[in-house]
Amino acid sequence: MRRARKARTSLRWLLQLGLPLLAGAMLFVGVFYSGRLLGERLKGQDKVVLYFSDLECESPPGLSHAEFLHEVQYLADLPDRLELLEGETPARIARALALHPWVAKVKQVKLSSMGAVRAELVFREPILAAGAPARVVDGSGILLPRGASTKGLPLLTTKVVPPDGPPGKPWADVRVQAAAQVVGLLRPRLDALGLTACRVSVRDGEVTLETDRCRLLWGRPPEQEKVDEAQAVTKLRRLPEIESLVGWEWDVRPTNGIKKQRFPTTKK
Repeated sequence: MRRARKARTSLRWLLQLGLPLLAGAMLFVGVFYSGRLLGERLKGQDKVVLYFSDLECESPPGLSHAEFLHEVQYLADLPDRLELLEGETPARIARALALHPWVAKVKQVKLSSMGAVRAELVFREPILAAGAPARVVDGSGILLPRGASTKGLPLLTTKVVPPDGPPGKPWADVRVQAAAQVVGLLRPRLDALGLTACRVSVRDGEVTLETDRCRLLWGRPPEQEKVDEAQAVTKLRRLPEIESLVGWEWDVRPTNGIKKQRFPTTKK
């Protein structure tokens, strides 16, 4: 009996001493775990600020990601950091990107669940070189930055008025506009037609593409055709009939079909 009473006393003493210690330990664990959660939540708060240099997007030809974003930031006069909790921020980023002359379209600016911001962009495609020194335009005749490469592009040999506007704006000369529209339309077929890196000329509003081995008489740009001239859609439909222009001069202007004649080769 004495031993049983002593054991109960010891157990009561341990419970009286141990419960506070256990409660303290549990409190410490709870505070520690809550602190970690709070820390993670505070870390998450850093994601509401975007350093513009961290914006995820593709970059245009000839520019690194950092160079491209630096130019965008300069053109739009953006700060280094943007508050993502501001509802206007995604639209502000989109407007800034759209100012860059390489950017044809900003499809979207999206915030991911991890806090990263990504922009989906469509860049202008170099289509034609023109002028001296040569500058590059896209299929709409929009002037591209000076760094745009002319390598492998069709060259407009007709003398034109130099551009008077900045990159990202149309080159005002109508001959540049006409040539760019036609070359842009034919771009997917130039290689098959033997017109890669061809020479382009514009005379009386009509566009001609040629190399030392062939020539294509296209005519006026789309939606500017003469009354007795085939429409652009008809001309394009006829092109599959031509495997290659090499050795020939093809005239797709007549409304009643293609005309061709031997091309006088002067060079090999």
